[in-house]
Parts: sequence; C-alpha cells; structure tokens
Amino acid sequence: MIRKQVAQRLNWQQAVADDGLIWHTDGVDPYWREGTYYSFAPGEIDLFDEATRSVYNLLLAAGDVIVGDKSGEWLTKMGIPQKAHAAIRRAWDQEPPCPQLRPVRLRL
Repeated sequence: MIRKQVAQRLNWQQAVADDGLIWHTDGVDPYWREGTYYSFAPGEIDLFDEATRSVYNLLLAAGDVIVGDKSGEWLTKMGIPQKAHAAIRRAWDQEPPCPQLRPVRLRL
C-alpha cells in the first residue's frame, strides 16, 4: 500500500455523492479527505475482497438471528421500538440482500 498526495478534483463533493457518499462534509470541515489516496497491489485488493465478503456474510447471518428472533428481544436490545419490529421483519424478508457485492472504489 502506498499513500499518494494529489490535487483535489474539481467538484469532488458531487463526484463522491454520485458514488454514494452523501455525507462528505460536517458543517464547514470535510469528512472526506480528497487530496490523498492509497494505491494497492492486486494481492492486497484480493485480501480486501475476501475480508469484505466474509464480513458481509457475517452481517447477513447476524441479521437472520436478530430478525428471526420472534420474541423481539434482539430488536428491543438494539433500542428499536416494538411498533417497528414487524416492518423490519417484512423488509428483511422481502428485500433480498445484494447477490454480489458492488466493487468498492476507494479514494482515501
């Protein structure tokens, strides 16, 4: 991994918002650091890909346990009001997870 310094892109706020990062600035200070990025070797990208898929599968398994608990204990422990439990269960059942992970474009 190599850290590189670059000039900020013109209209970078719109560019990162188009990639899905809509919260890039906290008031005046940017959360997103546009002038630096990291360059990775192909093997490093493969490791990120493998780790991302593993974490994603763990999140799906955890979601199945949390939402599948009909007593609502897990949802309640997470601070979710009882009146929202049914809607969360419907969304979990009716909106299948992404069949394949969208590649992540990193510009850090």
